[in-house]
Parts: sequence; C-alpha cells; structure tokens
Amino acid sequence: MPRRYKNKDAYVIDKNIFNNDRTCNNFTVSYNEHATSSDQSSTGGMFVSNNVFDNSKDLYEPLVPDTSPIVLQQGLGGTNDSYSYVWISHDKYPMKSIVDFDGMRLSVHKIEDYKKHFDIYLYYLQGESDNNAVPS
Repeated sequence: MPRRYKNKDAYVIDKNIFNNDRTCNNFTVSYNEHATSSDQSSTGGMFVSNNVFDNSKDLYEPLVPDTSPIVLQQGLGGTNDSYSYVWISHDKYPMKSIVDFDGMRLSVHKIEDYKKHFDIYLYYLQGESDNNAVPS
C-alpha cells in the first residue's frame, strides 16, 4: 500500500531522505514499549547500567552524523549539549532508547516531534561517555 503524505514537504522528505542510501543505515534500536513519563525525565537519554528492554528492532532509516553541534542554552551560564548522530524516523520511540550502530552504543537524549507537519520524529543521539559515541 503506498504511503500517504500530509503535504508536499512530507513527500519530499520521504523521497530524498528515506529512500537514499547515503543517509540510510542499518542499525538496531532497543526500547521499552510502555515507558512511563518518569522513565523519560529531564535526565534525557543517559545510559542506565541495568536497563532491560522489552523490544528490539532492526531498522534501515536515516541515521547521520550531527555535523553542526546543537547547543542548548539553559539559563545564565547554560550548558552545551552536543549530539553524535541524528536519527530520523516515521515512528515514535521513547527517551532512553538505545541504538546500536557501527560498533557504537548511542542513547536517545532529545526528541523533536514533527509528526503533524512532516510525518517524522528527530532523535538526537549521544554516546555513553563525554557526549561522544563510544564502541559497544
């Protein structure tokens, strides 16, 4: 069944990003289907050592290095959060989901919801240590 698009922009994103071997990669995401809001607290997607996941999926979706570091200023003095990768998906996954990609283990640290406009979610991923991707 062909995909239905909300608007022309959603079609362009799907055609140019999701059907592009330069942006799409094979990876595995592990997550808890029924994550509670406390599981998705402001601590972001930081790793929990004994985290047990009830779901795992092998995906082929856009997962690209974040070439322009995203800086979040939080009040006076602020903090800088940089992300190793940005994952673009049509499906919703919870914070703290783990992405295993190319020998690295990454965690969802921030989610931007563009479902209403472009039928996508942006997931900002960080590695386990020092805000960098690390080998798993």
